[in-house]
Amino acid sequence: MVGVVSQIDSKMEKLRVATSAPTDKAANELLEPRSQPCDACSFDTLPTELILKIIKFVVDFAGRRSCEENPNKYYDKLHILAQVSYIFASIIKETPELWSVLDTYDKPTNWQMSLRLSQSYPLTVIHRLTSPVNYSRWSAVLQVIPRCKVVSFTMYKPSNLETIEAPHLETLTLGSYSEVAVTDLFRGGAPRVRELSLRSIALREWTSPLMHQLHSLSLSTIGDHETPFWRILLEALRECPDLKSLGLSRVWYTNLTEDAIVLDLPHLQTLSLEDIDDEAADYLLRNLRAHHITKFRMRDDPLLPMRQRTHFRTTTSFLASPIDESLSSASSIRIEAGPRHVQIEIEAKFREVTTASFAIKNTFQTNEILDWFVPRFDMTLPISLNLYVGTNMTPIISSLSPLTRVASLVAIEPKWGGEDLDTILEALGAPRMSSGDHRTWLWPQLETIKIHSKRGFMPECVLSMLRRRHPTFMSDGDEELLQPPAPLKLLSLYLKGSIHPDTLRGIENMAGESTDFKFFNL
Repeated sequence: MVGVVSQIDSKMEKLRVATSAPTDKAANELLEPRSQPCDACSFDTLPTELILKIIKFVVDFAGRRSCEENPNKYYDKLHILAQVSYIFASIIKETPELWSVLDTYDKPTNWQMSLRLSQSYPLTVIHRLTSPVNYSRWSAVLQVIPRCKVVSFTMYKPSNLETIEAPHLETLTLGSYSEVAVTDLFRGGAPRVRELSLRSIALREWTSPLMHQLHSLSLSTIGDHETPFWRILLEALRECPDLKSLGLSRVWYTNLTEDAIVLDLPHLQTLSLEDIDDEAADYLLRNLRAHHITKFRMRDDPLLPMRQRTHFRTTTSFLASPIDESLSSASSIRIEAGPRHVQIEIEAKFREVTTASFAIKNTFQTNEILDWFVPRFDMTLPISLNLYVGTNMTPIISSLSPLTRVASLVAIEPKWGGEDLDTILEALGAPRMSSGDHRTWLWPQLETIKIHSKRGFMPECVLSMLRRRHPTFMSDGDEELLQPPAPLKLLSLYLKGSIHPDTLRGIENMAGESTDFKFFNL
C-alpha cells in the first residue's frame, strides 16, 4: 500500500510540474491515451469519482468561469492529464461536464470540440470584457443559447435576442459597450430564467413575461430611453412576486410621478442601490414594502457634487423593520465605520440566513446613522468594531461610546487621509463620565486590539494608552471611582517602519503576560 501511495505522489508531482508549463497541442490530439488499461497502474485502480475530482482540481474547473487566465490553458491541462493513463483519457472524454463551459476567448477548434464532447449537458457561456468584440462569435453564441443554462456576454449592440428561444436558460448577464434599448428578450421563450442582469441595456417592454418569473434582477447604467420610465419599471417589479434580489446601479430616470405606486415584494432579501438618481432612490424607498431585507447596500458616487442624495429619514424608516427583525435573533454584531460609510453585520439565525448586512457608503451623515443604529442594539451582545480612520474621528467615537460589550477593535489608517488614529488611542486611555458621578472606560470589555497603519504612525501612542489603563499608574482617586478595564488578550500592531527596541519592550511589558502581543513591519 505504501508503494502505491508513493507512486501516486510521484505522478502527482510530475502532473504539477507539467501543468505549470502546458503545451499547445492540436485539438484532435488532445485525448489520445498513452496505453490500454493496466492493472499495475496505480492511477487506474482509483475509483472513477476520485479520478474525476483530481482532474477538476488540477484544471481548476471551479475557476473556469473566473476569467483570470487564458482559457485555452484549460484545454492544455486536459491534454496533459489525458496522457496519464487510458482511464484518465476515457474519463475526460466521457464527462460532458468538463466541456460544458464555453469561453468566447476559446480557440475555434476548442469551442467546437467542447460543443461535441459536452453532448446534451447544459452549457455555460462566459465573455471577458477584455476580449475583442467579435460579431461572428456572437453569432456562435446565439446558435448555442438553446442549450445554455448560463450566458454572460458583452458587446456593442446585442441583437436577435427577441425571437430566439432559450428553454434551459436560468441565468442571463447581458451588457453593451454603449447604451441601447431592445424591444424584448426571448419573447417568453425562456421559462427557466430566474437571474437577469442588464448593463447599458434597457427594455422597451419592461412588462415582458421574462420579468415576471425572476428571483434576481440587476440593472446597471441605464439612462432615460423612449419608454422605460421609473413608473413603468416599478409597475413591472410589482408583477415579480418571487423577486429575492434587486440591484440598481447608475439608473437614471427623470420622469417621476408624484402618484404613489406601492411596490410589495414580500420575498425580497437583497437590495442594492448604487449611484442612482437621488429622487428615484427616495421615491423607491418610500414606496417599497419589503420587511425581510437581510442585505442592504446604498452607495453614492463620490465624484458627484457633495449633497445628500437620499433623505436620511426615508432610509432609516425603510430599514427599521428589517434591522429589528435581524436583531431579534442576533448572536453578535460587527460594526464597520469611517468618515463616509457605515456597515452593520448581524450574526443571526432565522430563515435561511446566518448574517444580515446593512451598508451605507459615501454618506455625509455617518454620525446620524450611527446615532440611529446604536440605541437599537442589545447591549448584552458581543460587538466587533472596524474603524477606518479619517480626519475628525471624535464624532464617530462619541456615537459608538454607549456600546459596552465591544470585545474587538480593528483600527485601519490608510497611507493618506488618516492622521486621526491618535484620537482613538487617546479616547481608549481617557476615562469618561457615565451616569451619576461614576467614570468608566471607553469599551471597558475590550479584549482584542489590532492597529494597521501605513502612515508612519508613532507607536509611543500605544504605549501611552496602555500605561494610562494600567492599574499601577491609576491615582488613588481614580481607583475609588474607576475599575481597571479588562486585560487585553491580543494586541497586534501592523505598522510602517521599525519600532525602537525600548518602545517595543515597554509595550510588551505594559500589556502584561496575559496579552499575546504581536508586531508586524509593513
